[in-house]
Amino acid sequence: MRGIFVIAISLAALPAWGFEGHYEGEAKFQIGNRFCPTQGPALKFDVKPDGTVIGGVRTQNNAVPFSGSVASDGKLTASYKAGTDANVVTIEAVLTDQHLEGLTQSSSCRYKLSFDRQ
Repeated sequence: MRGIFVIAISLAALPAWGFEGHYEGEAKFQIGNRFCPTQGPALKFDVKPDGTVIGGVRTQNNAVPFSGSVASDGKLTASYKAGTDANVVTIEAVLTDQHLEGLTQSSSCRYKLSFDRQ
């Protein structure tokens, strides 16, 4: 019985290296004010074996790097500033072994993320 319990816990949360890989795609507009671009930002990033996330985002106006992390339960968190006086944009997603689902959101615009591991 103990062995089954240990195996179940081991499978419930992959270590960060279980999400290692390259992800990229374009975020899809969900909701926002009239100043939000309907074409979402393009994101490219890599998840390292230690759970570190390093990548970049390209908006209509510029490209900026970002970094973040992935927890052992697959929750990715990152943020970036799209300009010198811009608000912070957060990236929150959940990774599985082959897919990412989440959101990127500023104070006024929200975009959906749905990427496959490359």
